[in-house]
Amino acid sequence: NGNIPYIGIDSEGSAGAPNSNNTVEGCNIYDFRFNDGGTRLGRAISLRTNNSAWTLKNNSVYLTNTQFVGSGNTTVDGAIWIENSGTDYLVDGNFIGGTAP
Repeated sequence: NGNIPYIGIDSEGSAGAPNSNNTVEGCNIYDFRFNDGGTRLGRAISLRTNNSAWTLKNNSVYLTNTQFVGSGNTTVDGAIWIENSGTDYLVDGNFIGGTAP
């Protein structure tokens, strides 16, 4: 299904306007697609360049149905993906996997 997103939460700041001091807490992030074997990578949370000081706490990441897994894809690229830029991230108490929170 082409309407299913590859990324649940996506952030990319810029050098002049970094994206910082954000919190994602107590959320259910689910039913995003695994990668397509090409350029689109399945991620629940993707913090790309020019981000810092995010709190990712007590979230549940899961898939309710195997329809979200593409043919030949067996893994998500990264449930929580933080590129190596920025500082002061707190990632704590997140549940990753299963079919429900």
